Amino acid sequence: MTSKTPPSEYLVISRGQWDKDLPAQTIQAAIDRFYVWHGRLVEEGRARSGQRLAREGRLVSRDRVIDGPFAEAKEVVGGYWFILAASLAEATELARENPCLACGLSFEVRPIEPARASAFIAATETPSDDETRDVPRSFRSPADICASLTYDDAPAAIDWLCRAFGFVKRFVVPGPGNRIEHSELSLGTGVIMIGSSKPDDHRFSPKALAGVSQALSVFVEDPDAHFKAAMAAGARVVRELRTEEYGARGYMALDPEGHLWYFGNYRPGGYWEAPSAHHS
Repeated sequence: MTSKTPPSEYLVISRGQWDKDLPAQTIQAAIDRFYVWHGRLVEEGRARSGQRLAREGRLVSRDRVIDGPFAEAKEVVGGYWFILAASLAEATELARENPCLACGLSFEVRPIEPARASAFIAATETPSDDETRDVPRSFRSPADICASLTYDDAPAAIDWLCRAFGFVKRFVVPGPGNRIEHSELSLGTGVIMIGSSKPDDHRFSPKALAGVSQALSVFVEDPDAHFKAAMAAGARVVRELRTEEYGARGYMALDPEGHLWYFGNYRPGGYWEAPSAHHS
């Protein structure tokens, strides 16, 4: 018997105003239907109550406090509540059943982000030009080709890759049941994507396979120091640190679920502008 995956929580924000040309009786009928509909969702465990918001309020910014939270943005927010659903798509479909939509209101559905805020992860507060401190240029201007890796325990894999190999979490989209729907990690000027296993999409961890048919090659300035850090974190080295005949120095290791990695000071394509310097 398998346990049911717990639903995720989504914030529903009520925006807008009633249509001016509708009589009060029509609007009130929609409101009454909303409370019946919302009450049923709460009883079924598919919603959680929120609160209506009062008209008055204060807007607090760095240099001033002004009356009326809508004074500058001209934004009318009437209240909020919560939907419990397996996905954003499911939560959106539930919100579309709201009887008050017919009377002019709209509803913004937003996933609840359980992770703490970070200046180094793209979020709602991140400037639109992505000029976040210390973020590598490639994170602002993504590469045309990026590797996407699959893990059975993606959250644990992300933590291990950051601890052992020096990756930095940039963007994480958690899913129900301790899953990772999508994530982006960076190292130097490179970006990789990490996600949980999805058998329906033919995505499996190497743990479920006999081996791997590919390896990721990652440039590091100091292969010796990187090798020591990876060893200390428990990486399983399959090819010791060594210097190749063509001058590159590096090593190969497996992560806890069996993905194969090469870390060294060789950067593929680095000689393309001047092939004569590397070929006789």
